[in-house]
Amino acid sequence: MSNDEQKLSSVYEEESVKSFGRCLRYALWRDEDYASLIEFENAESPPQFADAVRKFLRRYRSGNFMDEATRTRASELRKQNQWDELRKFLRQYEIGPRPTEGHLEQLMKLATNTNGVRLIRAAIISYGLTKREPYKEVDEVD
Repeated sequence: MSNDEQKLSSVYEEESVKSFGRCLRYALWRDEDYASLIEFENAESPPQFADAVRKFLRRYRSGNFMDEATRTRASELRKQNQWDELRKFLRQYEIGPRPTEGHLEQLMKLATNTNGVRLIRAAIISYGLTKREPYKEVDEVD
């Protein structure tokens, strides 16, 4: 296996890439957010990729899909550490996963040059366009 093949497989195995791919999947499925898909596709350089990520996160967690009562109930469940109940509640309202700060930081470490950006964006888009495994549906919601 060549060095490029190892790098390619390691990008697809990276948890931060998977996390953003799952989020893109929800954005496409729930909000029909094709603008994010196009912005990821057009990102060629690290600054363009960072801008695409920023715009995606802003759209993804804009709050338009969750009214005040739903947000309050989710907050109460978090404060009470009722994580299983929170996952069920969020799935009921089709609220998807959310990347962590660590995932964001790791993703940006991978996007240090044009080649890295191309690999990462391909992996994120690939995960975004794949069908999720039924047994993983509940596990995706953070």
